[in-house]
Amino acid sequence: MNAHLVLATAALLASALATTAAGAATAPTVAIGPTATIHLTLNAALIADTGNGFTGSVQGAPAFAPPFSFSLAEGDTLDYTVQFLPGQSLTLVNPSLLWSLIFADVSSDVTGTGRLQLLNSAGQALYTSATKTDTEGVAHFGQYFGADEFAGLPSTITFSGLRYVGTVVDYLEPGVTTRNYYDANFSFGADSFALSVPEPGTSALLLAGLGGVLWLAQRRGAAAV
Repeated sequence: MNAHLVLATAALLASALATTAAGAATAPTVAIGPTATIHLTLNAALIADTGNGFTGSVQGAPAFAPPFSFSLAEGDTLDYTVQFLPGQSLTLVNPSLLWSLIFADVSSDVTGTGRLQLLNSAGQALYTSATKTDTEGVAHFGQYFGADEFAGLPSTITFSGLRYVGTVVDYLEPGVTTRNYYDANFSFGADSFALSVPEPGTSALLLAGLGGVLWLAQRRGAAAV
């Protein structure tokens, strides 16, 4: 292999890996008019059995990035996507509950209408829940969905992200018509779960391997002279 070609390939790979890492750390957060569109990344390696009644749960930084703060008034819609870091996925066996939610700074029960999608690594929908309307607790927004609310959901599912789209119908606390949201949570129930998370040194090993190929190509080139 030509030494210059190997060197160029290694440089391109390093650039691509750096770009991927930077993109994961700076996922865009955008709030526009009556629809708040939020994109976060989640380090799924930090999902754990927290003993709070869920099989697994994760909340706040450093798991979710970047930090965010936005308001939702009655009638506003939230389009909220959480994508796991590159190469990560979550497998649930006999899922019973899926919940992607955000926490607010003001207490009020809230009635909402929405649906939840489970995404693949490219951000495409694998499974989509039915749309439902219900009232949930005082501190958050983002409805929870049972397995029976997804048409054709298999007993074992693997996914790499979530997208919740829902509209705030009514804040039930007198005088509350809008709230500020600032913290993310993902929780689920299942018989068991498994995480697929690349080893931290995988990228470094790949680059080291390319370095070895470059060294070998240089030796062969020198021997041929």
